[in-house]
Amino acid sequence: MAAVAGSPEARSPDESQRYQHHIQDDISIHIAPELANENLRIGAEGWWKLRRLYVDGVAVQSKRITR
Repeated sequence: MAAVAGSPEARSPDESQRYQHHIQDDISIHIAPELANENLRIGAEGWWKLRRLYVDGVAVQSKRITR
């Protein structure tokens, strides 16, 4: 996961020792420490070229810009 914790990328993180590493459904997953204990459910769905990784259980948060 990168500039945004948890953002999917098709490569290993630069500082991989900082992340938890899991392999699920033949997919290598690196989880940022700030997301490690958040009761996330990570899975893969679909088939062939339409297969995708999903994360469930995360509340979407955005930063507000105040002027």
